Amino acid sequence: MTDMTFQPLSLQDIRNIEAEAQRLRGEAMAAMITGAFRWVASLPKKLTASPNCARPLHP
Repeated sequence: MTDMTFQPLSLQDIRNIEAEAQRLRGEAMAAMITGAFRWVASLPKKLTASPNCARPLHP
C-alpha cells in the first residue's frame, strides 16, 4: 500500500468545488426538464401515427 499525503483544501478551493457542482446540477436538471418537455410534445405525433389511428374506420 502506498503512503499518500493530501494537501488541505482552502476555503476558496471548497467554494470553487461547490460552484462547479452547482453548475453541473443545473445543467443536469435543465437537460432532464428539456427531455421531459420534448417527450410530452412528441406524444400527439406518436399517438396519431399508431396503426389504430392511421387506418380508416370504414373500408
